[in-house]
Amino acid sequence: MGTAALARPSAWAPSGIASLEEAAERAIRSARNELVTAGPGAGKTELLGQRADFLLQTGACTYPRRILAISFKRSSAKNLLERVKLRCGWDEALRFSSATFDSFAKRLFDRHWRALPEPWKLRGGYRIGNGLGDQAFGDFQRQAIEELDLPGKWPKWLVGQGGFHPRSLMSVSREKFSRVVHDVSLSTRPTNDAEFLYFLHVMTSLHSGSAELTFPTIARLVELLIRVNRPLREALLATYSHVFVDEFQDTTGAQYALLRACFHSSSAVLTCVGDSKQRVMAWAGAKRDVFEQYRRDFLANRPELELTRNYRSNARIVEILNVLKSHIAPNEAQLVPVRPAPNLPAKEVCSVVISADEDMENECVARYVGRQIESGVPVREVALLVRQQARQWRERLEGAFERRGLRIRNEDEDVHGGVRIQDLMTEPASDALLNAVELLTTARGGATWLRTLELLYEADGLGPDEDLAQTAGVRRELEEFCRERRIDRGDLPDAERLSELLKHARLLFSNNRLRRLGAQYLQGEFLETVIEATRKFLLQAVEASDNWPAVFRHYRGTEQVPLLTITRSKGFEYSIVLILGMDAQQWWSFGKDPVEGHANFFVAASRARDLLFMLFCKGKPFVAIREIFTRLAEAKVESWSAREWAEQSALLGGARTG
Repeated sequence: MGTAALARPSAWAPSGIASLEEAAERAIRSARNELVTAGPGAGKTELLGQRADFLLQTGACTYPRRILAISFKRSSAKNLLERVKLRCGWDEALRFSSATFDSFAKRLFDRHWRALPEPWKLRGGYRIGNGLGDQAFGDFQRQAIEELDLPGKWPKWLVGQGGFHPRSLMSVSREKFSRVVHDVSLSTRPTNDAEFLYFLHVMTSLHSGSAELTFPTIARLVELLIRVNRPLREALLATYSHVFVDEFQDTTGAQYALLRACFHSSSAVLTCVGDSKQRVMAWAGAKRDVFEQYRRDFLANRPELELTRNYRSNARIVEILNVLKSHIAPNEAQLVPVRPAPNLPAKEVCSVVISADEDMENECVARYVGRQIESGVPVREVALLVRQQARQWRERLEGAFERRGLRIRNEDEDVHGGVRIQDLMTEPASDALLNAVELLTTARGGATWLRTLELLYEADGLGPDEDLAQTAGVRRELEEFCRERRIDRGDLPDAERLSELLKHARLLFSNNRLRRLGAQYLQGEFLETVIEATRKFLLQAVEASDNWPAVFRHYRGTEQVPLLTITRSKGFEYSIVLILGMDAQQWWSFGKDPVEGHANFFVAASRARDLLFMLFCKGKPFVAIREIFTRLAEAKVESWSAREWAEQSALLGGARTG
């Protein structure tokens, strides 16, 4: 964008919306580091989309510098990029880099690993791993002890002056070992047994010729790269003038250390957005004091900006959320609902639903969901949330659902190689192959044609307004692809035909093109893993469908009720939310970490826009989570029988409020 086209900051106005609350306006226009606390439904994605628009349209982010946006989940990174495209337009969005912490760290590692200092140099290739299991960790411990006293085996700086004692090394649990990565930098020396084992494991893996590295370890290695390679840090700062971090409360110790190494005491302006009430990833290393640390490091202890509006949930649900909030974050302001409560009895908006046994609960949940869908509620607007064991819940419920002609989709299902269904839906390589296959089965492309063309442009580094000769060449390639390979409309789906169509799709989207769609595909085997996951899940869809349109609906889940864990529900919202398994068996870790337990329940409840129900079976233990029921009682949440709820509760249909 030329200077003449830039808007004056005072003349800039929000794009696509009427107004913003005052704290949001201040965050959008700020020229300094900010921490924005934003509760559920506060419009975090919209806030960051508007800030990107302000920075790019006013020239605060000067050309050719870029904005780096870091999210916790791929779906959040994708949604934020789409919002920026909507608010800023395609051209400006080309200067907006949206990534997860993992993909950002991996991209830097893949480009610069050769600059790692000894003894952290990578000798050979590497792949992404999930860390050591119990048996592998025990084997590693024993090997480390056996080699501990071998002369010259390990450098003196690693072993230390006094060394480490075998008995104390064996006392380190795998859980403690796995958390070290979030507490210690590789630029330091180990000071205890767990740190020694972690350093030793990273070093031996890097030197093995075929390293298996976890994402947190990659973050630590990149932190080390930044610390020892000043030109690399300077190049980052020359590229990115502004940095956004979404879901900041879930930032791990390793991720925060990387963020600090890259941008602390620099010209980059950071905007971090999060909500401590929704910190549900402590088990994965989320840094509990990340807000306080950020205030010290980046704000000189200035207070944060606080968003209080809730645009998602109706007033009755927000009233309940405020009661829950008062015990999690008593010093924060009350959430302010934008939408009124529906004209319904309170228990038909939110209540505890009690079943005599699991069979009754299964039937009543299926009956309730079926009635809502028959009344006109979209299938994907009813969510079944569980604390854990999503696969077992699907197996338990699917019989009752199938008897009513309904399908459940476990969004947490591992399709192939650790790629879950929910993640697969956000992978651009999968999106490209799916749209190419779908295009070959339709007489007219419509939206599928446009999406395929957009992905080709992106893979070739083109925008819609690029040189006409270049874009016209891509259009001709797509037209020829369809003309030569489109199948007859009467062809029915089967495994052989799917294999043929996927081969055609791979001709259009070569490996080189697919790699250019995402930094996560540039190194290692992840691209092949996503391609195989796409093939397997398409095959599942073919086996469940009798025509091609049904195949693609099945793949995308448009006619299946979503079942997902609470942690996977973050970033999503639904008209109706059913929280299943409100008992101590499902919430077994509540007593161990009640703070995270309350945060999980708060996240689950805050996904609901219109109706919210918690389900409990008689005979199940509940004493361990009595605190949650106490909070619900404070909020005057009533209970009723599952049969009455399933048969008599109000139907939303097309009459949703707000």
